[in-house]
Amino acid sequence: MIDVNLVGNCQTHSVAEILPYLLGDCRVNRVETEDVCGALKAQKNTDNAINIVISNQRNIQAASNIFNIVDVPAVVLPDSLPDCVHVGVKGPIGGNLHSFITSTCYLLKISKENCYQLFNERVYKNLGYNSACKGSICSLENIVTPLFEQDAKKVIEKWRSINSKVMHTINHPKLFIVQDLLKAAFRKRSIEFRNVDACEFALDPLGKNLVFPSLSDDFFESGHHPTDIFFKEGQGLGGRVLSLYEFIERSFQFYEKNKYQNNDLLHHRHKNGGLDRIEVVFKAELTRQEREAKTRHPYKGRPDYGFWKKVVSNLPMAAVDPAVSSDLHITPSQKIATAGSCFAQHIAKRLNKEGFNYYVAEQPPVDMSPQEQSALGYGVFSGRYGNLYTTRQLLQLFDRAFGEYSPSIEPWQRADGRYVDPFRPQICPEGYATPVEVVEAQSPHLIAVKRMFQELDVFVFTLGLTECWEHITDGAILPLAPGVAGGTLDWEHYRFRNFSKDEVKSDLDRFLSKLKIVNPNARVLLTVSPVPLMATYEDRHVLVSTTVSKSVLRVVADEVTAENDQVFYFPSYEIITGNFNRGAYYQDDLREVRSEGVDHVMRLFIQHCTGTADSANEGPLFNQSSDSSSNLPKDESVGLISSAEADELNEVLCDEDALDV
Repeated sequence: MIDVNLVGNCQTHSVAEILPYLLGDCRVNRVETEDVCGALKAQKNTDNAINIVISNQRNIQAASNIFNIVDVPAVVLPDSLPDCVHVGVKGPIGGNLHSFITSTCYLLKISKENCYQLFNERVYKNLGYNSACKGSICSLENIVTPLFEQDAKKVIEKWRSINSKVMHTINHPKLFIVQDLLKAAFRKRSIEFRNVDACEFALDPLGKNLVFPSLSDDFFESGHHPTDIFFKEGQGLGGRVLSLYEFIERSFQFYEKNKYQNNDLLHHRHKNGGLDRIEVVFKAELTRQEREAKTRHPYKGRPDYGFWKKVVSNLPMAAVDPAVSSDLHITPSQKIATAGSCFAQHIAKRLNKEGFNYYVAEQPPVDMSPQEQSALGYGVFSGRYGNLYTTRQLLQLFDRAFGEYSPSIEPWQRADGRYVDPFRPQICPEGYATPVEVVEAQSPHLIAVKRMFQELDVFVFTLGLTECWEHITDGAILPLAPGVAGGTLDWEHYRFRNFSKDEVKSDLDRFLSKLKIVNPNARVLLTVSPVPLMATYEDRHVLVSTTVSKSVLRVVADEVTAENDQVFYFPSYEIITGNFNRGAYYQDDLREVRSEGVDHVMRLFIQHCTGTADSANEGPLFNQSSDSSSNLPKDESVGLISSAEADELNEVLCDEDALDV
């Protein structure tokens, strides 16, 4: 066992993470302090102990005269992130770090909207950000030269080839930087260590804390826009990624809440008349923008995703990303429940495959085989409710589970004499022997559904249809017409319904209000099924009915998400039906969705809604085979799958298929 005494600044977190990989069995005593001598005196100094000091050279000399020290330089580069400044008061996303432009705008009483407009190339140059970024490379070279000597420039070039952004904040270097410094320090002191890349296995502890954008010297020259600027909160605040506008909003609210005065936010750049000079720069820029806006094409300067040629017609199929970004961030521990049309099953299966917590509230008996479970609808959705094609079905299921609605419709009898549940007529293929068995099976089902709504964290609902059949006596909405999978079509008791946009929205609004009462923190993700109608009962072409139905559902989803902070929309419908893929995401019947289409949807879903996609796997990914069928995108960010796995994942249970006569 090797004892390691580790003393220094916050960089000690990274060194402590790396040491077990390099040294093997070791005991690390970490102290975060500037009092190097005091800290080392308090530690056990055995013969084989290694004393590592993260040094800024101010406090190392006295300790070096007493202790045998491995000196690892502290990497502090204020110029590497020129908009990130250290001020004496707490910052909006943690620590004492602030955005220079944002805090200055608050000092000068410049609005949030105008503050956002100041993040541009002209302001950066006027503030000296570009030259500061270039100067930070020289500063880094000065820091590391004592360890790497004549190879310092080559080492820095290697670092920047790995990632041009070497710092999380002005004093938090990335893990691969710290590892190289530690290894070099060990070599200099002839300390043996294992030839392993700890970054392959270790998590970056400083990367889990707050992160400021790099905003390098060529940021805007490379065609970037303020919409590409992101900040990350510290862990204590939740670790959420904030867009630039969200960060500005947060900063202004934070400053007002803490009643910061001008002196609190002053930085050394503001002193000696600096604030007055900056005010001139800011106001001149805003005046220029205001003058330009009066004569400018209104679409000039809009983000690329607003232009068809930039993000549709001139991109490979797999690179089209209509999701853009999402405020919904799902973690692996959160319970995700699904319901809706057939397409919701694709999302459930892929989330389950990727290790997310797909919540199945209605569990099968322990001795039931996987084949039996699938046949009886266990795990197809989070409850054994089958397809919920309409929002009225969803609302009624909720009300039945919470005892607010008790329909009078009787179990349906099939041609073979067995009975089925009208609300889920295909959930039990063998049927039930008596109507009593049907009713008895409903009770544990509804108990599980109630528990699901109370305990879920995220509810994914896929809007499927507007057409349905209704039991006239009690208004019960059914997934299939009587006579298709049981029952008899009696026009005195049943009627065809095709819900209007207002009816669909009213039902969805009522459901969301009720869900919020029983589960205030629940978030809802809406999608629209891209699967066309199997059949229509309207006296018109099924293609027309499909267009009308999907248009209604898409409009409702748009309106509801705009009105609710906890409701989000994901454009799976647009990805599958978009003409950019030239129909490649549909099977030969032009209805069923191919696994390649589901891959595209889920790759973007994982990327935007979970934040777990590996950045190395983002972007267009193609199979380079010469086979003409291989120009479909292969999803690598959610894992390559075999054709057998694809077939299994693509197989869904769909009540509507029974309409295909």
